[in-house]
Amino acid sequence: MTRVMRRHPALAGIVAASVWTHTDAIAADKTSLACIQASDQGQSARDAGDLLRAREFFAQCTEPKCPAMIRRDCTSWLEQVEVQLPSIVLGIRDAEGRDVVDARVTIDGRPLEDKARGGSIELNPGPHMIRWEGVGEPVEVRIALRPQEKSRPVIATLPRSTGATSDTNPGAPASEAAGAPPAKAGLPVATYVLGGVGVAALGTFAYFGLRAKRDSDSMHEACAPACAHDDVVALKTKLVVADVALGVGAVSLAAATFFALRATSRATKGSWELRASPVVGGARADIVVGF
Repeated sequence: MTRVMRRHPALAGIVAASVWTHTDAIAADKTSLACIQASDQGQSARDAGDLLRAREFFAQCTEPKCPAMIRRDCTSWLEQVEVQLPSIVLGIRDAEGRDVVDARVTIDGRPLEDKARGGSIELNPGPHMIRWEGVGEPVEVRIALRPQEKSRPVIATLPRSTGATSDTNPGAPASEAAGAPPAKAGLPVATYVLGGVGVAALGTFAYFGLRAKRDSDSMHEACAPACAHDDVVALKTKLVVADVALGVGAVSLAAATFFALRATSRATKGSWELRASPVVGGARADIVVGF
């Protein structure tokens, strides 16, 4: 065989070329197979909602070594995934609104890398749990990201420290020491009832007062001072009704204001006093406030 090769060098070259060509074909087939697998895995991850993983696979099958047809499809899918991927921007503040920069952050139980702090963080669409630790009581925030939601701010607020408030004011109630806002009570029913009565009474005063004014002017021009007795009685009745309605309206509105202020103020009962007294032509109501 050696003699044959020596006598025929061209034949030896043909054999060597065939061996190299076969080797290159095997390597090319392996590369194409890897590109096809990356393409299939990327599509599966994309359909399952794992866009981050899909982006990795699509990036692999866009490399120049992949066949042109596969590279073209993977490039298009990669661009679509980039558009769909949502992202968030994290932040945390203390109870006074100041930024906190030394908190440890985990997202879905995985620690956030230092290089990702302060920038936009890409996550898959769907629910996520963000947790801040190392700055007092841990704070957790649950979010649900939608596709294409870019740079969504997620800002947490630390609860007010109980120790500092308790030291400065040991006698403060528990709710105040914990920084909880005081309970807000609604206005009492009496406020609405008396307010309604007051408005209605003032409307009655306006109606009868205007009628009495009109009748008085007419009688002054037509028959004064010798007007019919019935007309005079009717005019006086309207004036009395108007005066009584004015007094009732004033007292009712004053009482409604009193109940509203008492319900929304921290003043003690002894700090408020409602005084009502009759006057000529109606009534008078005064609210006395003590400080």
